[in-house]
This record gives sequence, structure tokens and C-alpha cells, in this order.
Amino acid sequence: MQPSKYSPADARILLTYPCPCRKKRKRPSVEETDEFNRELCTLLESSSRILTAHMDSQNLNFHLDRTQRKEHAENLVAVLGKLADAIGKIADKL
Repeated sequence: MQPSKYSPADARILLTYPCPCRKKRKRPSVEETDEFNRELCTLLESSSRILTAHMDSQNLNFHLDRTQRKEHAENLVAVLGKLADAIGKIADKL
């Protein structure tokens, strides 16, 4: 095994300096950040309005579905009651 060509002090220096092969990311300016924040807020507000409209329509659809099911159930109970009365009258005649 070969001894390292760097001393521990050299290793500390190498670790503290950034790698020259890596490029630093450019930090956005304040104007760019403000513009990004405005666009993000606009997008979030738009998404919120769309989601609210969707939830309202879903709520209305569920309400209509419940009302329709209730009416169907009431009609079915009425028809079954009439059928039971008719069968009872037929049984009485026999």
C-alpha cells in the first residue's frame, strides 16, 4: 500500500475549498425571486379556485344523488306496499 501524498493538513485544506470542476449555481436576483413568488402565488390561487369549484360541483352531485336514491327508495316501498296489499286480497279470496 502506498503512503498518501497528502498530509492530514493538506486533506483539511482540500476539504474546505470547493472542487474547481464544480460550477457554482447562480443565485437569483431579488427581482427574479419576487417575480417567482408572484407567479407561484398566482398559480396557487388559481389552483385553489379550481379545486373549490370542483369540490362544490362534487358536493352538489352527491346531494342530488342522495335525493334521487331517497325518492327511488320511497317509490319502491310504496310499490311493494301496494303489491303486498294486492297479494293479501288475492289470498283472502282463495
